[in-house]
Amino acid sequence: VLTIKPENLDMEHLDKYDVLTLIRASRGVLRNKRLKKQIEKNLRERNCINDLLELESTGHDAEIQNTIGLCYANGFCGVQEDEKAAFGWYKKAAEQGNSKAQYYLACCYACGAGCKKDDHKYFEWCKKSAEQGDAEAQYQLGNSYRIGSCCEKNKRQAIKWFEKSAE
Repeated sequence: VLTIKPENLDMEHLDKYDVLTLIRASRGVLRNKRLKKQIEKNLRERNCINDLLELESTGHDAEIQNTIGLCYANGFCGVQEDEKAAFGWYKKAAEQGNSKAQYYLACCYACGAGCKKDDHKYFEWCKKSAEQGDAEAQYQLGNSYRIGSCCEKNKRQAIKWFEKSAE
């Protein structure tokens, strides 16, 4: 369990693995909104993208690729927001089976962030992520079935995926 207090957050003395942890924490559900804002502010100011790229180059790790995608999507670690770069990193990680990257890739296809909007690919990647247990993807898949977005309306499938997302 990661315990961080806003007054103890010292971005200058974090190593690249600590930065990975903070990026992941900033995307998760943090109850302390002040802490979340401070982490995101510090991640935007810290120029650590080269550390992450170095980590990625040693093993082409899907989790690190997804994290680099988050950096480009949010302007973290000294890079400008770049939807195309984020999309590319999410795709690399998604193709290796990273469920969170699959969900983020689905979101890119849903709104055309860094790629051409494609409802079929949105549904395909969202379903892959949902099948691996990603609660956000499960909820969105249930919603797609509920309203018939990207697929035929299917009340049973909608209920199934809503229930899975709530587990």
